[in-house]
Amino acid sequence: MKVKDGIIGLVVGDALGVPVEFKSRKYLEQNPVTGMMGFGEYNKPAGTWSDDTSMTIATMGSIINKKCIDYSDIIEEFIEWQKNNKYTQEETFDIGITTHNALDSYVSGLSPFCGMDGERDNGNGSLMRILPLAFIKDIDYETIENISSLTHRHKRSRIACVLYVEIAKSMINTPDLALKHMLKMQVIKLRSIMKAMQNLNTLEESLIMIIQKEFQAKAM
Repeated sequence: MKVKDGIIGLVVGDALGVPVEFKSRKYLEQNPVTGMMGFGEYNKPAGTWSDDTSMTIATMGSIINKKCIDYSDIIEEFIEWQKNNKYTQEETFDIGITTHNALDSYVSGLSPFCGMDGERDNGNGSLMRILPLAFIKDIDYETIENISSLTHRHKRSRIACVLYVEIAKSMINTPDLALKHMLKMQVIKLRSIMKAMQNLNTLEESLIMIIQKEFQAKAM
């Protein structure tokens, strides 16, 4: 039930946001979203989800069907979504540039971990689809980073995915804990583990601090 609740929450939030994607904070403060709206940014009917949901379901579909994490199979499912409208309600739309480039690179013969890692390649394209990993028992940080790297290999993208999964796991296990305390607890835990993982996808301490400040500001 926790898996179902979590994914349904993601889908609903995604569909609520599709009509007002790219709107400013000021606009949304003056025009808050209070229900499903249609024919906004992408001229889609009310309740239409975006690439966030499609790629999340594609990730889940691969893991369930393969009964394991198969990186090549996951990216193949992404391509099915991109090329053949799989996991959509109607048609594929709003593919991010970084994601598009990664999938094209894989098709051209590169390894599944073909997400670019430049500063301009940093984005939320892997973060938006990473939630299913929070429901996998004993998921490790290297696997989370690898699944991010299918499309987004920038260090900040990868560490954000790890932190997000840890926060989601904490919310599942301790639902009554206040969000700001949860964030602080997970950042402390993550910093400690990353220091001990110097030979395994070591990430710069400064990146953890940047994300900590961003999340704390949003939690206030």
